[in-house]
Amino acid sequence: MNKERKLIKVLRKLSTTYLNRFQKFLESPYFNNKESITTLCRYLIKEIKNDRESLILDDEIHVNIFKDKQLSDVEFRKVFSDALKLFQKFLGVEYFQENIHFRNSLEFRKAQLFSIEDLYTTFSNTNNLLRKKVIEKSSDYYFGQFHIEKTNSNLRSQFEKKNRKVKQFTALNHSEILSYLDKFYILEQLKVLISLESWKRLKKVEFDSQNVEFILSKLTPEFLEQEILIHIYYLLYFTYLEPENTSYYFKAREIISNNKYSIPEEDVVSIYEALLSYCTIKLNAGNSNFSEELFEVYKEVIKYDQRYFGQYFDPSYFRNIVILGLRLGEYDWVEKFIAEFKVRIQPSFRETSYTYALTALSFYKKDFKKVIELLQRVEYEDIWYNVNSKTMLLAAYYELQEFSALDNLLNTFKVYISRERSFSKARKRNYLNYIKYLGKVSNLDSSNKSTVENLKEEIKNTPGVVSKGWLLEKLQEF
Repeated sequence: MNKERKLIKVLRKLSTTYLNRFQKFLESPYFNNKESITTLCRYLIKEIKNDRESLILDDEIHVNIFKDKQLSDVEFRKVFSDALKLFQKFLGVEYFQENIHFRNSLEFRKAQLFSIEDLYTTFSNTNNLLRKKVIEKSSDYYFGQFHIEKTNSNLRSQFEKKNRKVKQFTALNHSEILSYLDKFYILEQLKVLISLESWKRLKKVEFDSQNVEFILSKLTPEFLEQEILIHIYYLLYFTYLEPENTSYYFKAREIISNNKYSIPEEDVVSIYEALLSYCTIKLNAGNSNFSEELFEVYKEVIKYDQRYFGQYFDPSYFRNIVILGLRLGEYDWVEKFIAEFKVRIQPSFRETSYTYALTALSFYKKDFKKVIELLQRVEYEDIWYNVNSKTMLLAAYYELQEFSALDNLLNTFKVYISRERSFSKARKRNYLNYIKYLGKVSNLDSSNKSTVENLKEEIKNTPGVVSKGWLLEKLQEF
């Protein structure tokens, strides 16, 4: 097998801290009593911690771990399969350990099922203490509180039945049970509605959302004022329903800014994805004011770091942040960002992403010789990087007046774009327009002012031209 097994791929996604925790989990006889799994995972963890990039293939594992056991192919695959199942259990245990409200509710419920009455008061007191201290009220918090209040209600009912106090039957905590269940339901429903609206934009499809009016009817101003997270999702939902009304977006930003430490970790990604999506929609609609807003949101996201991005940055996020920062003239910030976050890019994309970022930085700082030097170091396999690096290289040749190299690349790039099957017609048109107009600009007679002005107007009025701003800037120099 010339590629890594699934277990190795998923282990690579863990930070060193979680790799160490998984190893401790493996060494617990309560969860694992198979020495072969422990040996395999201990070796993999060690290799991954030492070198995050080199592949770990079957032959290497056979030689270093199982050379004396002569495992058959079936037995070898079985060890990996069992180890992967154990890893899945580890994820569940970690989630259980980290989610204290959910954990407390399940432990309380289990105590009830085992009729361990001595612990009932302990669990109730613990939960009351946690409830007073809680800042991050996630949907899991509400769901956990629902289970705890339901268990409390069952216990009270059982106690009264045992003591034959049916006539003195106290009002059980049904209102609290329903309140927590409502908040859990509303929060999850809003998340689903936001997801559906996002899909509607992406796939141009309609979804039946019968319960929307029912949900919105419960969200009074007084209720939203008390429930911060629900209020945020409510506002984000309306950014999709009424994108022209920016007040929903800016109100959500204000609440998030004032309650940064009240946002549960599990909600950070979905909330900031919605903010980034809205800014991008406004930018694509021609509202350039949202460039700076999008950049500020990205900078906030970076502060969350691993809470948002996980172990590694997605290369597209890294690239988007770099390009946006450069367009806004934030050269020093971008340079620092590139240096600091290079190590956080996925290893398989790290070198190309890093080189492209340095190239873009050099281009915006008008160090065009550096641009050419950097682009000669690497051949981009990714289509996006390939076409955009060629776009920058053409511009660098023009800026340095290397017109022979420019003409050659214009011709080869035109052929490449025309033949690229993965491109939509619109995308091909945009790049072919750039090639056409750059060729015209490079051969323009600067003494003929009317020709210059005519070309300027033609470019301005042509929809879909890559680097239109740069082309118009060059015409201004004539």
